[in-house]
Amino acid sequence: MIKNRRKTKTITRNGRFVRYTDFDRRRKNGFSGLFKGIIKLCICACFVAAGFYGYKFTLGYLYACDKLLIEDIEVIGCNNVTKTEIKELIPFKEGDNLVKVDLSKAEKEMLHCKSELKDINMTRKWMSKKIMIVLEERHPEAFVQKDGKMSGLDFDNIPFTLRGNMFNMKVPVLACSSDKYRFELLKFLKILKPYAGDFISRITEIKIGPDQDIIFVVDNKTIVYWGSIKKNSINDKIKKMNNI
Repeated sequence: MIKNRRKTKTITRNGRFVRYTDFDRRRKNGFSGLFKGIIKLCICACFVAAGFYGYKFTLGYLYACDKLLIEDIEVIGCNNVTKTEIKELIPFKEGDNLVKVDLSKAEKEMLHCKSELKDINMTRKWMSKKIMIVLEERHPEAFVQKDGKMSGLDFDNIPFTLRGNMFNMKVPVLACSSDKYRFELLKFLKILKPYAGDFISRITEIKIGPDQDIIFVVDNKTIVYWGSIKKNSINDKIKKMNNI
């Protein structure tokens, strides 16, 4: 069944009547809405293009600006590493553009080159036109044999080169034949340390026995068969060892 289309009369400028159906009105409104949508889309595209070229122009100006050059590079947090060797690793130098340098990339590259560094934080100081570099060095929780020489090892399980006073630190040596055993011994040491207190400095070596149990040496002479890693029994065992 076809519905009758409602007809209406509209007076034009010349005074004549023109008949419009509902279909004619819908078609007219549809074309008008499409035209408005195209206009809005074009305006948005113009704003986006203007913003993009404005950003490129501003960035180009800042990169070429002689008033934004690095005048100083300050390094803080050096204990075992020296400021000189850190500055030699920095991929930028004084006189480079302060805006152009990629600090995030520089941090990653330096951490990759220096295993002794746990963290690096670089910030721009706009008023003084300098780069501030704050270092956090790794500290040995244990020693481990790595590539035929003794290396430091922290709880991140990352071996690093021993520097400065690290050689004289009283931390246990992890005697392990694989990365898996090294991880297990480090996990045991991390659990043990809060309970052991000063006693931890007397443990000279820790290893895993043939039955997958923990064995360590105290004062380079006393062998202790600790047993399995059980956190709930550590405190009682440490008290008995201190009494002995």
